[in-house]
Amino acid sequence: MHNPAALHKIAEVIKRYWKFIAIFSGALTSISAYILLAGPDIYMCEMEFVPPDFSVASPLLKNAALVPGSASDLERTYGYLHSFSLRQELIDSFNLYEHYGLQRISNPRRRAQRLEDILRDNIRISITKNATIAIRIYDASPDFSYKVALFLKNKVELFCREVIGMDKALSEKVRQLQELMQEIRTLEEKLSAIRVEYQIITSGEHRGSTVSIPTKAGFAQYDKLLSMESRLVKLQETYADLLEEKGRREDLVRIYSTPIFIIQPPYKPSYPVGHNPFIITAVALVSSLIVSTILITYAHHLGIIGHEPKKDIEPLIVSN
Repeated sequence: MHNPAALHKIAEVIKRYWKFIAIFSGALTSISAYILLAGPDIYMCEMEFVPPDFSVASPLLKNAALVPGSASDLERTYGYLHSFSLRQELIDSFNLYEHYGLQRISNPRRRAQRLEDILRDNIRISITKNATIAIRIYDASPDFSYKVALFLKNKVELFCREVIGMDKALSEKVRQLQELMQEIRTLEEKLSAIRVEYQIITSGEHRGSTVSIPTKAGFAQYDKLLSMESRLVKLQETYADLLEEKGRREDLVRIYSTPIFIIQPPYKPSYPVGHNPFIITAVALVSSLIVSTILITYAHHLGIIGHEPKKDIEPLIVSN
């Protein structure tokens, strides 16, 4: 419950010193409004996206496709955007200590803490109520805010690609195909050399073909030849399967040029973030009135103001 005596005392102080409160509040309001309105224009670049569902987007799955992610995918991507490694890469890429004029701070710990405070205010990343991730970049330079937003967009795309393994899986399949093709060519060269050396001639498929072996040495090599031919057929079948898998993974990369679902792409801001001067002035005025009243009431309570000095008591003269 409120103390009636205290409220009554505050009301008396306001009634007694209302002129002083008005002057003091007006001065505070003017200073506060000037500080808030006279600062540099701030530009905001915003983007909003949804990461994919990492559990069904793997190219190792035969029917892999990208669909919007669940809560766990949002949290995983959100955690990456707040990771120390990404923050350090952002600092190094844009030389943020120089951009914010922090190189004058000699103490490394204080300098790093100051930068952390600035980034917390100027780079805001959140999971919205619509199950999306929103990134807002604030800066006095519209170009800088846009470039930082693009940097984070590219980084989160690369992160999602690495988690899914789209590019890595395609590169691995290309490598396997190259190795298999080299093995097939090597085996074909060996088979050709044996046929030429021992004059082994096969017409048609080797299983039901007519074979001509003019030398006894050729008979000794025939079983080896059949084994090598069987091996070659299996390698060719494996190559065809790998080639089909490579095409499917290429389609996945081509169709989904970006692994994230962009709701609002980043754009270069043309206008600064709006500040309503009337609202700022009203807030500053109300705050100044409250501060002035508290200060004057406290000063009155301490006896700094409002207590008149005692007058000297004149002697009482009694006449007869």
